Amino acid sequence: MSKCKECGKEYESGIKEFCSDKCYKIDIQKRINEATENEESHTKKISKLDEN
Repeated sequence: MSKCKECGKEYESGIKEFCSDKCYKIDIQKRINEATENEESHTKKISKLDEN
């Protein structure tokens, strides 16, 4: 049996390394949040466009 990377539940069949689509989506959202948490370049570009 495999163990879910998100909730730790053991499962026989799942999505990649997750027991369910829900856990897979939670993991993706966490990674997106971590990657964009301190990223300001996209908001700075938008702010410059609004000033012109």
